[in-house]
Amino acid sequence: MAGLESIMTDFSKQTIYLSDAGACFDPVLAGYLTASKGKLSVHLKEAEALNLLIINSASEFSLEIKLDPGASLDYGLMAEGGKNQKIEIQAHCQKNAHLVGAHALCSELELHEQLDVYLQGEGAEMQIAGLQYGRDRAVLAHHLCVYHQADYTKSQIEFRGIADGRSRLIFDGLIAVPKGVKGVDANEQTRNLLLSNTAEIHARPRLEIYSNEIACRHGASIGNLDQNALFYLQSRGLTESEARRVLINAFMASVFDQASPIAAQVQHHLGLEHYDH
Repeated sequence: MAGLESIMTDFSKQTIYLSDAGACFDPVLAGYLTASKGKLSVHLKEAEALNLLIINSASEFSLEIKLDPGASLDYGLMAEGGKNQKIEIQAHCQKNAHLVGAHALCSELELHEQLDVYLQGEGAEMQIAGLQYGRDRAVLAHHLCVYHQADYTKSQIEFRGIADGRSRLIFDGLIAVPKGVKGVDANEQTRNLLLSNTAEIHARPRLEIYSNEIACRHGASIGNLDQNALFYLQSRGLTESEARRVLINAFMASVFDQASPIAAQVQHHLGLEHYDH
């Protein structure tokens, strides 16, 4: 986003409550956290909407989200900085509320994220796209729990992981549907690239289903760069390192293909907009 830095707010100075927003911020309310600890609370009342971009380099950060009936939040979270990080996010979505998130977790150190989403009202929906990119000896762990506590709720989860060097990636995602809840539509997918023989990826998408009238899917894949694609790009004049970079960036960009203004800003911040497809 052009001029993003000029409109950014320091969220780390205090706990910030966003309420009575009235209308969607256009293009985005953006802020950063740099203190050792940061906390942000977002409460949107009925039918309110907000676009929110957070750049975090705090060692510990917690985000609390409350969406009243019909409220909509589109948020992006980018973890940056040369320190270990612990991130905790909890979201409560009431009837027909809509939560969209884009996470970019890129580090050479340790980063642990816990995301808990409670779909508490009928028709509530959530859509989360995430990227984990570990380099050197990084340890990146993302733990996700989505609780479908009401009828006709929907969840869409799409994560990409890239492990290079001696890094270790962990994705642990749970979709839970209790007995008696009907009409749930849930999909959880994680795709991963191993760029090094010494890197590790542990992908564990899980379903905990106690109801019959639902449609839930999950899947995981771990692989290497496509050698045929590498050969083709080199035949077009790219060096091997350039060809690898093109394929890696395209893989990263694809997770943010969702039609979301914040996802587009996260993609832009990572320098991936030219690889969108």
